[in-house]
Amino acid sequence: MVKNVKNYYDIVKAANNHQIIERDGISLTLDDALAQIETLFSYTYGDYTITNDSTYTFTDTAVINFTATPIQTEDFVSLTNQTLEICKSQFNQINYSGSKYFYSVRMRKLSSTATSATVAVTSVFGTKYTPVNDFTPIGEWPTTVFDSNFKDTYYHDFHTCENPTGVYENGQQAPANLAKMINKYKGYLNYDPFYAISQGQPNPYENMVLGGVEEYFGSSQRKRYSYGDVEKYYLDGNHWDWLLHQRNPDDSILNDCIDEYNCFKIAVGLNNENSFDCINNTRSKCLNIAEMNHYFNRLMTCALETMDYYDKSHFIAISTNPYLASGVCVESTCSYWMNFTITLGNMYSVETKPQDKLTFPQPI
Repeated sequence: MVKNVKNYYDIVKAANNHQIIERDGISLTLDDALAQIETLFSYTYGDYTITNDSTYTFTDTAVINFTATPIQTEDFVSLTNQTLEICKSQFNQINYSGSKYFYSVRMRKLSSTATSATVAVTSVFGTKYTPVNDFTPIGEWPTTVFDSNFKDTYYHDFHTCENPTGVYENGQQAPANLAKMINKYKGYLNYDPFYAISQGQPNPYENMVLGGVEEYFGSSQRKRYSYGDVEKYYLDGNHWDWLLHQRNPDDSILNDCIDEYNCFKIAVGLNNENSFDCINNTRSKCLNIAEMNHYFNRLMTCALETMDYYDKSHFIAISTNPYLASGVCVESTCSYWMNFTITLGNMYSVETKPQDKLTFPQPI
């Protein structure tokens, strides 16, 4: 997908300018066409030379249309333009007055007919900033990102510490704050270009294109069917999800209810909701500064381990869905958990013409 991206860019540009010349006709499966569009958007709109401190992730389900498969040139151009309209609608939801930029798009086919497909479109955008040599080698991120200015926060985004029963509509409690900080410091999970620049070398991200973008959903969801039964894991079948269920391997004192798990979980109904039994739950529902820093560091570590596991070189974003955190009950026993989706990819060097780089959402 990456090695042909320049050729596809030229074809779409020519078609949109009514100057198409069928030299190398396009003929792709639908899945390959969607993957090629992902890479094409990275080539066209992605600027990876500047890191970002705020990340905006959107996922929408959309129907895209074509005339037939395999996807030929006219349909490929149409699918590219349809994708741009979907991403533009997501981009316009960002309530930020400064500069915003495109980072990646992931298109996952959910179903298809002979002339249409339903796809989940996940786009990632960011706000630019220029750090001042504040990055360190991969894996050596700041460990205390939550400080005295941060007050206790509820373990999921539905309620608050002050009102643990009333519905909280803003969705900005512990999971949202953890995702915000991981996105802010995600540069510490990727190759740091500052050393190259300090040695007089060009920024290694200047001609880079994202490819092989994948999403991995994970949660710490658990169920028990009755007291004393073996704990039931509901796994999504990927390494990220598996890690979110695991105990913290760096915990020095087991079962002291401090820093026990990689990700927050609480199983209620076995004893009572306020139990400090670490087998059943974490320490509290209302997380303090130390607990938030603990989960930040564990989630960063799990993200880095997942990148290594799947041989992905670039961490793109983390997001959370508060509507999945309302709990699952089996008879009288319920479990509550955090859930996060991470987006990973690989960076590939592609010689890029400066005039090919466009500001999103300018059409190709």
